[in-house]
Amino acid sequence: MRVGLGSLGRPLRAAALVLAVAGCGGGPALPSSSPSPMTSPTSSVSAEPTSPSTPTSSPTPAHGTFTLTGSTQEPRIAHAAAILLDGRVLIVGGDSLAAEIYDPSTGTFTTTGSLSHDRTQPAAITLHDGRVLVVGAADNVDAKDTGAELYDPATGKFTPVRALVDRYGAAVALLQDGRVLVAGGSDVRSGNYSLSAELYDPASGKFTLTGSMKGARVGATATVLADGRVLIAGGGAGGDPQSGTAITLATAEIYDPASGRFSPAGDMTAPREDHAATALSDGRVLLTGGFSYEGGSYLSSAEIFDPKTDAFTVTGSMTTPRGDHVAVLLPDGKVLVAGGINDDNPVDGVATAELFDPTTGTFSATGSMHSPRQAFTATLLADGEVLIVGGTGYETSCELYRP
Repeated sequence: MRVGLGSLGRPLRAAALVLAVAGCGGGPALPSSSPSPMTSPTSSVSAEPTSPSTPTSSPTPAHGTFTLTGSTQEPRIAHAAAILLDGRVLIVGGDSLAAEIYDPSTGTFTTTGSLSHDRTQPAAITLHDGRVLVVGAADNVDAKDTGAELYDPATGKFTPVRALVDRYGAAVALLQDGRVLVAGGSDVRSGNYSLSAELYDPASGKFTLTGSMKGARVGATATVLADGRVLIAGGGAGGDPQSGTAITLATAEIYDPASGRFSPAGDMTAPREDHAATALSDGRVLLTGGFSYEGGSYLSSAEIFDPKTDAFTVTGSMTTPRGDHVAVLLPDGKVLVAGGINDDNPVDGVATAELFDPTTGTFSATGSMHSPRQAFTATLLADGEVLIVGGTGYETSCELYRP
């Protein structure tokens, strides 16, 4: 096993059995030595916001650069971010019960309601009605409502929602009809990697089972295609990194909401986990980097999935290998790829960033972040800037990228 914190990869997955069901079969989902939070969050944060953090004032930034903005109230790593309908950003999870909201108009964070349970590696999905579904098993496996929670921006409160399976590292996507797909991951009760998938329906407030995947996987990416189908790609399929039996998948599947079934898609050109997937403006999907146990290293390669053929083809390579990084589609159609870890920087990660141009199929360097980061979030704001939050070392510092 490599060192490093990881966000959806082996370091974080490596101790699911320790945290969940020690001694059970199947692959784990969290690190054997997940870092301790720098502060102990309370479980009774008021829905009324606290005093906001103070942003760093600076002149108008140059294009292609990162600038510091306000800091989070809590240190964050392996958390989730969701943009609200009013343009603010909800930050939730990552070794903290307290959630907080970033206001782009002031560049500051204020605390809002609290989760009922601490969640590492959650997914946060903004529903069509403006509420946010937070999916991911609680760190306390004895909790009885660990599957999900629903955040209401009108009240600033979270309400537990019972999921059918408590999962770490599931693939999560908002369907075009407003339901949420949650597929695969590691079942914290059994410790096994899961084939099952379920749908959350905001109208009923309930999860129901849907078709199962063809292969169990943890840390796969889920990307909604223009036709409404969902591409599930890569991830890990269990095994032991110490003994050399860990498996990274090159396989991919397509979920069809109309039939509720998964079907095989063409294989990726390389096995990938801890990679990123980004839907491009033309309907194709860019997959970047990641780690491969078969190759034993982080990847600089990238590839494109074409939904017209359900096939993957190689595109230009990144300027540096990356896993546990972020990738965001910018308003001009390019993709910002930033941070992550690689073989040369397996702990703190890298601060560099680059841009993918779909018209040329190439990557080029852009400005670097102020801090190396992995296990962090990147959110496209309404003005086209990208908000960078948390990551390596339980960061409170945050940055804005100006395209």
